[in-house]
Amino acid sequence: MAKSLLLGVPHGLMLTETERADVLRVMQQDPDRLGYHRRVKRVSALLFGIGAISLFGLVMLSATIRKNPLILAGSFVVMQATVAAILIPMALKAYRKTLYEALYACGHNICPKCGYLRQGLEDTVPCPECGKVVSIE
Repeated sequence: MAKSLLLGVPHGLMLTETERADVLRVMQQDPDRLGYHRRVKRVSALLFGIGAISLFGLVMLSATIRKNPLILAGSFVVMQATVAAILIPMALKAYRKTLYEALYACGHNICPKCGYLRQGLEDTVPCPECGKVVSIE
């Protein structure tokens, strides 16, 4: 049987294949409760803003530099690399946050905000990493 891929699980948390499948199911079935769509909208709005600024910059650059198309092409590559350098870490952070919340929803003793393994800590004790008090549902 092929293993399901689940990246970003905190170091020290060993998941069985069934637990891994449960976490993936929670992430796919209930993304609204985990706040995934809110995070994706934030990243999408940032992408739209950066894209609009990049397009405006390219139009202005092409109007001023018509003799050398390599400058225009190089500017386009630099702008796209900048967009990727900003958005990829943001998308990974949104994924990790959703993963931590899904792990917590599946009953693992993990901080849903930062992913700290809360083994040996009571629910009333704040997370030592981020200070979040885990609410008992």
